[in-house]
Amino acid sequence: MELMKKSKSQYGIICFSGGDEVFENTMPMMRDFGKRMLENRIKPEYECFEMGHLDTVLAMAKKGQVPGAPMQFNF
Repeated sequence: MELMKKSKSQYGIICFSGGDEVFENTMPMMRDFGKRMLENRIKPEYECFEMGHLDTVLAMAKKGQVPGAPMQFNF
């Protein structure tokens, strides 16, 4: 989150991989990420690994909780 606070970029990508680590993204965390992206005018690339991810991000965008249209998705 500190990187997002300092960044002046309009675009952001967060990738996690490797090891035995599990990354938990709760709805409160996702709303916080969305709020910070909106505040910093970041247009993310949404990575969807199953249909529930797509449904969730579209619902969040409709509520103004994450950046909306135009939207870029990676499946």
